[in-house]
Amino acid sequence: MLFLYRRLVFAYGVVYFTENFVLQMALTMYSSLALLTYLCANLPMMDNLTNIVQIVNEVALLICSVVMFCFTDFVVDPVYRYKLGWFYIYWVGVNIAFNVLMLAT
Repeated sequence: MLFLYRRLVFAYGVVYFTENFVLQMALTMYSSLALLTYLCANLPMMDNLTNIVQIVNEVALLICSVVMFCFTDFVVDPVYRYKLGWFYIYWVGVNIAFNVLMLAT
């Protein structure tokens, strides 16, 4: 149920805190950090491989959410945002490749 609650908090923050960007950013990152802490501390899945996949996916989501917030006006240099965009594309590609590799095993 904790996974569902985190996703509900994430969706609620995106929808209802559109005017308060800092609160939306804090809610998104702290909910990901809370779930990552829970996953690392408790290892709730049945086997170790599934725990590793869940932890890697949560770290990927946390990094993606931080990079997504860097595409706003907080980063004023468009060249830096362009480089962040390529980093974001590579990071998502690596995460997809990792998950496909885990599905194949």
